[in-house]
Amino acid sequence: MERSNGGEIMAIVLTRIDQRLIHGITVNDWNTRLKPKRFMVIDDEICNDDVVKGSMRMSKPAGTGMSIISTETAINNFKRGNMTTTMYSLSLKNLRRY
Repeated sequence: MERSNGGEIMAIVLTRIDQRLIHGITVNDWNTRLKPKRFMVIDDEICNDDVVKGSMRMSKPAGTGMSIISTETAINNFKRGNMTTTMYSLSLKNLRRY
């Protein structure tokens, strides 16, 4: 994929809106089928909870990355084009309009 200015944009292979964020089906079944390189969890509470973040990172499949970031950080990164061309799986608890 390319941006209108010629630069590449990230590929999102799955976007989920689910209170559970990351769970067994996400990391086992969908990871096998969609093969994202990075799981991105966007949550304003969890991004500040080191214990929960640690347990979530332990659940990711080997060979994948995981980012757990705030809504503001995600929006700023998207707007600035800071996301790489990596294939992402996004998980959010709810959908709000910004």
